[in-house]
Amino acid sequence: MTRPFTIFYDGSCGLCRKEMAQLKAKDTQEKLELVDAMAPNFDAATQDLEPTKLRQMIHLKDAQGNLYVGVDAFAIIWRVTGHPWLAYWCRMPLTKPIAKIIYRFVAKYRYKFSKITCGKDECEWKGA
Repeated sequence: MTRPFTIFYDGSCGLCRKEMAQLKAKDTQEKLELVDAMAPNFDAATQDLEPTKLRQMIHLKDAQGNLYVGVDAFAIIWRVTGHPWLAYWCRMPLTKPIAKIIYRFVAKYRYKFSKITCGKDECEWKGA
């Protein structure tokens, strides 16, 4: 089954894996396909993606092949998973620049956040 949105995320990041597990649990309409872009068998070229950029920020591709990166990707993800107010906040002209700054900071230090928030490199999520 082809899903309308494909998320390319950093599977080597514990915090990222935890977030993806939470999103998957909230994806009741099964619109999201999750792809670990750091998996050894993943080939970025087959998706027309640049490996260096993939290591820096989350990417989302829609069914038409449009690519969304960082905050723009999360705006779609949050809308699809039932958080329209977060999606709206990320797109408002006054708050989008703030959201981008916050996202870039979290993305840059995601491995450290994994240790801080989970107490170790790995984050476990006990689904609802």
